[in-house]
This record gives sequence, C-alpha cells and structure tokens, in this order.
Amino acid sequence: MKTIIADPAGNTTAFIFDAPEDKAERLALCKKLLEGPSQRIEQVGFVSNFPEKPTLMMMGGEFCGNATRSLGLLAAKEQGIKGKAAMQVICSGAKEPVPVNVDTEKSFTEASMPLPLGIEELSQRTQRTQRSQLVVFSQGITHIIVTDSEANEKNFYAIKSSLCSLCLCERNIDALGVMFYNPSTNFMQPVVWVTETDSLVFESSCGSGTAALMVYAAQEMADGEKTLQIRQPGGTLQGRIVKKGGRIEAVYIGGTVGFSSF
Repeated sequence: MKTIIADPAGNTTAFIFDAPEDKAERLALCKKLLEGPSQRIEQVGFVSNFPEKPTLMMMGGEFCGNATRSLGLLAAKEQGIKGKAAMQVICSGAKEPVPVNVDTEKSFTEASMPLPLGIEELSQRTQRTQRSQLVVFSQGITHIIVTDSEANEKNFYAIKSSLCSLCLCERNIDALGVMFYNPSTNFMQPVVWVTETDSLVFESSCGSGTAALMVYAAQEMADGEKTLQIRQPGGTLQGRIVKKGGRIEAVYIGGTVGFSSF
C-alpha cells in the first residue's frame, strides 16, 4: 500500500492509498501506524478517487480540517498544477465537499471549514467559582474551548465526563477535541479523542480546533473579518472568520504543509 505522510504544522497524517475495505483490517492498520516507533503519526486517513476527485475517510469517520487541506494540496501537486488553484475535497464527517484554496509553489493551503452546527456555553459551579466553557458542535467533531485548565489527561477526561453528564451523551459524535487555550500567549494545545479507535492524542496542531477557536474569539464581534495566527506545539495555523449581521458567514484555516514518503 502506498503511504504518504502530510505535515500540517506538526499534525502528522498518514494518507493510505489502496487500503483494504475490511473495517477490522483498517482498524488494525491504524493502530499499527499510531503506535509505530519510526515516526510520530497523529492520525490516519484513507484516500480514494485520487487525484481527480480526492476523497478522504478519516480513521474514525471524523472530519479533519488539516487532513482535508493537506489532501487538496497533494492532489493539486499530483495533477501538475503550478501556483494557485481552487480544489474540492470530500472528507468524512462533512456533508458537502470542502473548498480548498492552494498555492503549490508556496506549499500553502487554506480550507473553507464547515460552519458550526451549534454553539453552547456551558456553566459549571464549583465550590469556589463559576466556570464557563464554549462548546462548538461541528460536522464530524465536537470541540470545547478551555481557558482555565492545564492540558493533561486528567483534565481532559474530567472535562469529557462533566460534558457527558450535561449534554454530550445526547449527541452521537465521531470525535471530541478539548482545546486548551491561553489567551495571554495565544497558544493552544489540542487534545483529541476519536470514538472509533478509542485513541487520545495530544496533537501538534488541529485545524478544526483552530476553526472552533475562531468561533470563540469572534463571539463579541458583530460584523467584519478577524484573522489570528494561533500558536500550537507543532507550529502556527492561521485562522480567519467572517461575520455579517452577527452571524458566522465563513471560517477558514490555513498554513503550509510538507509531504514525505513512509
């Protein structure tokens, strides 16, 4: 099987071509790649209809913005496109093809992200304080923005458990991401749990998490466009959001991507 590794700001993704159709075989392959000692792979995606109509099935059926924009750039390169082009990528977890703008000469790629399905602000009262967390429900993944906790497994599972008791268990999700964000340093640590593979990954960067953070950052913005360079462990991702009439019209994530053979 042909395997290409994409590196969008450290969120290393293994693209598998000509993969077996059997679900159990695919799951075993995912676990082998995720646990392999040779290089740190954070997620796996299965590619078909490449490069004419790039189609991506993520390992847990979730949506991934970083993988989607990476595959769009890879398909453009494979087609011999020079410079800028508009591509479309079909990805699991997204109801419609995702528009991806690429520049093959600069290895830059930006995805127009699916708009949130819902936004909720959850409040929790502790013995000392009242905590508020923004939950962004999106196609294929749900994100929680947390600004007052350290990024570790204990806090992740505590947040997951509390959210499940409040609302999460009422929704069937493919993946859950907790975005531990420090507003003063503009640094975000993404931690993502995938239901199908029961895997928890402290990701080097997260595209859909960056989009969710832009939703958080634009809560008080009525109209206009806001762009942030979000620092993450593997590098920086650009987030861009457009609002009109107080409503979200578009959310984009972008940055450069590198490729290597497995």
